Amino acid sequence: MLAAIVLLRILDPDVTIDSPGRAPIVCITPPHRLDLTRDSLESVIRFTAQETPVLLAGVESPLVEALRREVEQQGPADREVLISPQLGFAAGVNAIVSASHCDIVLITAGVRVGPDWLECLDAAAYSDSAIVSATALGDRAGDLGVPAAQAQIQPGRVLPEGEEPRYPRIATIEPHCAYLRRPLLDRLGALDLTAESPALALRDLASRASALGMLHVAADDVLVCGPSTAQPAIETRYTAKQDAGCASSRAALSRARAALRGRLSVTIDGRSLTAAIGGTQTYVTDLIVALATNEQIALRVLIAADIPKQTDERLRDLAIETITYEEAIARPVLSDVVHRPQQVFTVDDLRLLQLVGKRIVIGQQDLIAYHIPTYHKSADIWQRHRRATRLALEIADRVVFFSTHAMHDAIAENLVSHDRCEVVGLGVDQPGNDGGHVRAQTMPIEGISEDEPLLVCLGADYAHKNRPFAIALVAALARRHGWRGRLVLAGGHVTHGSSADEERILLKQDPLAAELVIDVGQISEQQRAWLLEHASAIVYPTIYEGFGLLPFEAQAFGLPCIFAAQTSLKEHLEQAATIVPWNPDLSADTAIALLQSGPQREHHMRLLAQAAERYRWHKVVEQLLCCYRKALADSPRSVAPYAWQDLEQEAVRAEAEHYRQAYSDLMVNRDTALPLVAHGGLLSEAEQRGLMRIASRSLLHSLILHPIGLLGGIKAPARKPETTAVVDRERDQPTADDSQPR
Repeated sequence: MLAAIVLLRILDPDVTIDSPGRAPIVCITPPHRLDLTRDSLESVIRFTAQETPVLLAGVESPLVEALRREVEQQGPADREVLISPQLGFAAGVNAIVSASHCDIVLITAGVRVGPDWLECLDAAAYSDSAIVSATALGDRAGDLGVPAAQAQIQPGRVLPEGEEPRYPRIATIEPHCAYLRRPLLDRLGALDLTAESPALALRDLASRASALGMLHVAADDVLVCGPSTAQPAIETRYTAKQDAGCASSRAALSRARAALRGRLSVTIDGRSLTAAIGGTQTYVTDLIVALATNEQIALRVLIAADIPKQTDERLRDLAIETITYEEAIARPVLSDVVHRPQQVFTVDDLRLLQLVGKRIVIGQQDLIAYHIPTYHKSADIWQRHRRATRLALEIADRVVFFSTHAMHDAIAENLVSHDRCEVVGLGVDQPGNDGGHVRAQTMPIEGISEDEPLLVCLGADYAHKNRPFAIALVAALARRHGWRGRLVLAGGHVTHGSSADEERILLKQDPLAAELVIDVGQISEQQRAWLLEHASAIVYPTIYEGFGLLPFEAQAFGLPCIFAAQTSLKEHLEQAATIVPWNPDLSADTAIALLQSGPQREHHMRLLAQAAERYRWHKVVEQLLCCYRKALADSPRSVAPYAWQDLEQEAVRAEAEHYRQAYSDLMVNRDTALPLVAHGGLLSEAEQRGLMRIASRSLLHSLILHPIGLLGGIKAPARKPETTAVVDRERDQPTADDSQPR
């Protein structure tokens, strides 16, 4: 019999399920059996607050009657449990999502919970604004499982007193006990009704969320017991311990030399300063200018071959020493510190840094590309990027992050230890201009009138930038508040991980949104300045940011910025946020006040201005100087043998792949006679043009080229197997699994 006295009530499909405060709905899901359902229901009622709604989802009528017979024998009820009709797992969960505005906790029937279970799940799910789900540990085998054979395990808290949870990142959501936050449900909506099992339905949801930069974690401080599905896998990383040797003495000598010189020699990796213009280029340029004005730093900049003439001239005007890639590989004098102010993309980047500086400082702006596989051409390229990131952060003497959120993200992924991290923001003023802002020349954009209200969404259409939400928001502003401005989407269209398809679908489905939205694509700096001068506000619905510069840029132009308190934005601008993630109607109700004069807009602008005062370039330089000195004083990471051994192995792996591809291309060329027309081939350019003219005329083609085609149809003798034996053996050799302990 049920230990708790409950009242079972069939859920009315037209009634909204409410819960007080931020309490979620606890939903016990199929498969249902009387004994399994009883176990879960008893434990949930016993260890869950009275005001938390509890629901049995998708229960068959015979089971309802059996439960009723049990509870009726207990006397008057003091707790209500809702029941939804049998719809199947996905359809049942979708119905609950539609009938509520709360977070949802899913528990598979038969799973038992213990003391503080919901508090632990809640803490994990809300430990980071980018996290949208938390899955509890289970007592079944698996990466999240604690085998019951070890002891008589009871559900509840599992960590010793005083030990803090780490909330490791996982790739999916599992149905045995999972906390789903409302932003996930509002942004991605329904579960896939065609999924063959609850596990597959939730994994599909998790995958779609991951493509937007949303994160999933394991609540590693709470255990549930009972039937469960296969557990999600956690990626584990192993950081090799240093064998310092005489490193401490070398560190002391390096520090003494720098003190005797009176200036710290620093090389900035400025190879990102190319013709492309973006946030990284702006940041690196301003960083170099700010460092160059500090008398305690002797600055050198590593530049690319295609550095723009204007940028090169600016460096020379500031009397900054430059060094090219070719000069770097010739082993120049080492700087005390080499600072790469952006993430490392290849192992070649790391090897180059080793050639120009004694200590390596890496600025890891964010882990967006590390988290999101769809931002890469293939899964193999994504894995190479992840390996390069792991190696870079393991080898770096110090790692600099723009925000505490970005740092904690890397620590949670076990990419770097806390003792080698620094949080150093960036300046929102312009260095060398007394903290002010220089307005660029402006250029109007064709098709946009300066007389109509403009809501501007800046940035490339990466999925995590969440431009579809901006479209939904402007439509909600029009419908709910009669706002009749236009949304201008201004930014490039990326090849991988774009939201363009979702945007097209939204605009096709909503004629009002299509009328209000204009996509101008990539724009120049002059056009960007014109947009900001004529905008009513900037909309910035990003899901994940390493820093988030746009609200400060908006403030410099006297504009409000409509954004959510997500990731780093929550850290330094939480009070100014107006978006309710990711509900366009509720967000429109709060954002409308920023689009018109009044106290709320004025308060918002004051908050932006106050935050901007904390991020000035002279403060950034002071913090970086402290970071550089710590790197110089610490034992160098170059004595971490496992890290550098991995770097060498990765370089060999990349070189082997290069030669394998070259060999493959050679075989294709040999079989198709491409060397005839390739650069340096058998035919001259004039002869190639002649062949093209012959091929374009049907008569000449038949008379001259057809007999040659007959000769080409004769198969060449088969190559001996030994020809590719070496390559095949290399390709089939097992490679080191970077996820295993080294």
